[in-house]
Amino acid sequence: MLRVLLLSCLVATTLAQSPVTDSITAADLARFKALAEKALSAPQDLQTTYYASATLALLDATSASAMSACQFAKTKSAGLEDLQNIYYTSGIDKALKCQIGGTAFSAKLKGAEKAEAAIADVFHGVGASVNWGQTVSGVDAIVKSMATQAAAAEAPMLSQVYSVQVAALLAKGAAHQDVFSLIEDIVGQADEVNEKYLQLEGGLGVTSLFIDGAFNLAAKMGKAPTIAPNKLQQLTAYVLSRKDSQNVKNAYFVLLAAKTLSSNKYLLPVSVTLASPKTVTGKVQIKVSTIMGSALPALSAVTVDQVSRPATGVVIMSKEALKALPSDKSVYELDILKVKPEAGFYSLQVSVAAAPAKVGAAAPEAKLVGLAPAQAKLEVKVTSEVKVTNMNLAVLDAESSSTAGRQHPVQHPASLKNPLQADYSQKVLASFEIKDKASGKDFEPHQVFMRLLHKESQQDVFFVCEKQANKNSYEFELNLRNNEKVLKSLSGEYEMHLIVGDAVITNSFMWNVGSVAISFYDSRPYSPPKFLEEYKPKPEIFHTFRKPEKRPAVALSQAFTVITLLPLLGLFIFWAKLGANVSNMTLDLPTIGFHGGLAAIFALYFCYWTQLNMFQTLKYLAVIGGLTFLAGHQLLKRLATNRIQGKSGSKKDD
Repeated sequence: MLRVLLLSCLVATTLAQSPVTDSITAADLARFKALAEKALSAPQDLQTTYYASATLALLDATSASAMSACQFAKTKSAGLEDLQNIYYTSGIDKALKCQIGGTAFSAKLKGAEKAEAAIADVFHGVGASVNWGQTVSGVDAIVKSMATQAAAAEAPMLSQVYSVQVAALLAKGAAHQDVFSLIEDIVGQADEVNEKYLQLEGGLGVTSLFIDGAFNLAAKMGKAPTIAPNKLQQLTAYVLSRKDSQNVKNAYFVLLAAKTLSSNKYLLPVSVTLASPKTVTGKVQIKVSTIMGSALPALSAVTVDQVSRPATGVVIMSKEALKALPSDKSVYELDILKVKPEAGFYSLQVSVAAAPAKVGAAAPEAKLVGLAPAQAKLEVKVTSEVKVTNMNLAVLDAESSSTAGRQHPVQHPASLKNPLQADYSQKVLASFEIKDKASGKDFEPHQVFMRLLHKESQQDVFFVCEKQANKNSYEFELNLRNNEKVLKSLSGEYEMHLIVGDAVITNSFMWNVGSVAISFYDSRPYSPPKFLEEYKPKPEIFHTFRKPEKRPAVALSQAFTVITLLPLLGLFIFWAKLGANVSNMTLDLPTIGFHGGLAAIFALYFCYWTQLNMFQTLKYLAVIGGLTFLAGHQLLKRLATNRIQGKSGSKKDD
C-alpha cells in the first residue's frame, strides 16, 4: 500500500513539473507593443498611461506618442495628493524620461515611509521614491512593520504581496528575512484550477506582482525563493493562459511575470512548443526555451521519447535524440515523415535534460524546472488525400440480398448517366471503398454521409454510411418502405451525394454519384409549406395618378395671359394721366433692394408654379424675403425721416 501511495505521489509530481507547452511569441510581443502605443496615443488616465509606458519599457521600445503622454502626465500630476496616482506618475516619468521629478511630492512620499502607514500607501510611496531616485529613510522599521501586518491572520493577499514587493525594492536589512519567509505561505494560499493553474486571490495582477517581487527579493537575499517546482510551473501556466488579453494592463502583468521567470538566476521554467505548423509538411520543429523564447543555458539533450497515435495506441517512433539548428540553438528538428506515418493525429512526448553543473563555477546556474523524466506532450497532424474506389449502385427488392448483375459501377468523380428506378417495395444500395491516395491503404474518415436531394423541392435528407464488419468497404442501404416518412412520401428524382470529410483529409469532398427516381405507394405531389407563402415577394403596387385635364389651346392661353396683364398696363397709363409723383424715389440701395426684392418674390412665385416644389420655394423665399424686409425697413425709415424734416422746415418758414 505504501509503495502504491509513493508511486502515485511521484506520478502526480512528475505531471505537475512537466514543461509548459506555451510561450510568449513574437506575435504576442508585437500585440503588446501595439496595445501600449494605442493607449499612449490617446491617454485617458494616469493608470492606463502608466501600464502602457511600463509595457514599452519592458519591451525596450519607444513610442512616437511619448512626448504627448509626458505632457498629459505633467498636467494630471499638478496638485496630486493620492499616493497611487503619484506612483503612476513616477512610473511614467521613469519609463518615458519625462523629467517631471518628485520634488513636489517629497512631503507626501515621506509620510508614506512611517511605520504606522498602511501597506498600500507604503508600496506606492516607496515605489515612487525609488522610481525618482529619492532616499528612503527608516528601511528596517518599514520592512518590519510590513512583515508584521502581512503575517496577521486576516491580512489580505494583496497586502502580503505588497510587502514582498517593498522588501525587494529596499536595501537588505534584518527584517527582510521575515518577509522572505512569507513567500512559501503566500504560495500555500494560492488557488489551484483544474490541477493545471495556480493563481493568487486578486487574479493576474496580484499573481504577477508576487512572482516579480519573490524573485527580486530572492536575488537580494542571495537564495532561491521557497516555491516548489510544481507550483512554479502552475503559476507559469496561469500567467501564459492570460497572454491573449486585449487589455494593456493585463499585457503589462503578463510581460512582467514572463520576463522575471525567464531571466532570474534561481528557477527557470522550461517551455516546449511547436516552432513549425501543427500540420506536418516536412520536419517537425520543436522549440525548447524560456517562456520568453530565449535559449536555455546548459542543455545536454532534447529527446522525443515517443511518437504515438492516440486513436490506435500505435507507437511509430521512440527515443529520437534531436539536434539544434545551427541558426537557432533553441529549435530542434524531428523527421517524422521518414517512417511514413498514416494520416491522423500524433502525440509527441518530449523530455529535456540539463547538462551537469560546472565544477568550480563562480555562481551556480539557474535550476531548470520541467526536466526529464517529466515530459511535454505536443500534438501534430499528418494529412493525406483520399480516393473512393469500387463505387457500385443497385436497386433490389427489399428482401433480396444478392446484387449479382444489378450493380451500376461509377468512377469518381463522374456521375451515373441515367437515373435508377425504384418503388416503395425496393431498396437502394451503394457500396464503396475509401483509400489513402499515397499508400493505397484503407482509410476510415470521421464523416461519411449519403445526401439525398429531392430535385423539385430541394429538400434533403442525410444518411450515415456504415463501415462493414470484417470488410474494407462502406455501405449505404435505403429501404424505401421503412423510410417513407423520412422522405415525406415525396416521389420524384433524388440526387445522391456522397460526403467524405475528416480533419486530416486535405481533399474532403461532396460527390454527385448519380440520381434515383423513387415512386411511393401513397405518393403526394410536392406543395411548398404554407409558411413560405409569407416570405414570397408581394405583388408590386403600381400607383395610378389621375389623368390631367385637357388643356386649352395655346392661342387661347396666350390671349388670356394678355387680358390678365391689361389691367397692369392700364394702371401705368392711369398713373401717367394723373401725373403720379415719383420725385421722392431715389436710386439708393434700400429703394433698389426693396423693389427688386418684390420683383424677385413675384418671379419666385412664377418658378413655383412652373418647376419648384414647396420646400425649395420656402428655402429661397426665406432668403429673398429677409433681404426685402431689411431693405423695406430702411426705405420706410428714410421716407418717414424726410416727411418729419419736411414738416419742421415748413413751420420754420411760417
